[in-house]
Amino acid sequence: MNLTGNEADFPEAGKVLDNFEHDLEDAKILVAEDNVINFLIIKNLLELCKVKVTAANNGKECIDLYAENDYDLILMDLNMPVMSGFEAANYIRTKMPLNKNTIPIIALTGSTLPEDQKRMLAAGMNDAYIPKPFTTKDFYQKIAFYLKKDGVRSLPEEVKNVNKEEKYNFNYLLQVFSTTSPALHKLTEKFLEKTPSDIDHLRLLIDRRDFKEASNFAHKIKPTFGYFGISNIVHKLNAIEMNSEAENGYEFLKKEIGEVLNIWNGLKEELELDIKNMIYQK
Repeated sequence: MNLTGNEADFPEAGKVLDNFEHDLEDAKILVAEDNVINFLIIKNLLELCKVKVTAANNGKECIDLYAENDYDLILMDLNMPVMSGFEAANYIRTKMPLNKNTIPIIALTGSTLPEDQKRMLAAGMNDAYIPKPFTTKDFYQKIAFYLKKDGVRSLPEEVKNVNKEEKYNFNYLLQVFSTTSPALHKLTEKFLEKTPSDIDHLRLLIDRRDFKEASNFAHKIKPTFGYFGISNIVHKLNAIEMNSEAENGYEFLKKEIGEVLNIWNGLKEELELDIKNMIYQK
């Protein structure tokens, strides 16, 4: 992913450059995130403010990179393969030398559950987290605060909230990208390519009664649907994530994943057409 951003590509984020470019410019941030769509958005928003971004695909890579390099801040996804964000943060806080173990670590998470917030703090993450999908306001404010430069200034109002009656909308994407942005093209292409296999993988996990992994995978892919305003699927994935240990778990999860598939099949052709119209509009 070699795409880089510029102000024209990110119209809403571009409005905050006067507020944050000085705060973030030349900062070195390590991003531990295994979801390619999440990373693409994060990378381009950071590079818009002239941040130097390094990618880690899991907690182990994060630790290895940080051991060999210096960074100003770490953005840490929680659920990653090989080593989770919880484990990586705990390792940094408890096993790295004094000159390394105080770096700000901000969690990237699709969960706002109190128990997960307690786990973040227990692992040594800072007391702010960035929920996915995130707004540019929340994203820049929290990073600027922990970089401890000139503090946080006011930002413009965000775009309107998602209308839950819609099958999907592009409010979030158009807040972050312009329709001519190569990054938007890449992101939508990846989404349309990966979504059928992601839904099928979740269905297979439920069929195998691997409920813990099904919960983790639902959590992982949920923000992606949020970026496209597909709130009905977000709600279903949240139900799968939260009810994997219910007494009637298997039947409930089978019903929910079946509805996810039906919702997706009912909107995918129209969604793909609207994405093309959005990207190639004159």
